[in-house]
Amino acid sequence: MIKPRSRTRCPNCKEYIEPSTKSVVFEYIALALLIISIVFIVPNLPILNSTRIIIVLFLFFVYTFIFVPLTVRFEEIHYNIKDKSNEKGN
Repeated sequence: MIKPRSRTRCPNCKEYIEPSTKSVVFEYIALALLIISIVFIVPNLPILNSTRIIIVLFLFFVYTFIFVPLTVRFEEIHYNIKDKSNEKGN
């Protein structure tokens, strides 16, 4: 999920894309809140252990399958790199 900023090259258009700074910041904040809630809040709730497990699984599911896919935005990066497939004769 959270990776260091890395660029990805589109196989069709040969442009580079990478996650925007805003989406990376949102992901770090959400992950920190998830960890804080799992480590500090859920264990102190006065409920059964099985219910705690369900709450943790629900929080993880929401983060993984709802928050991350809906908040990641990419920005196009234009680097001055020559495309080797278009070079001739060298």
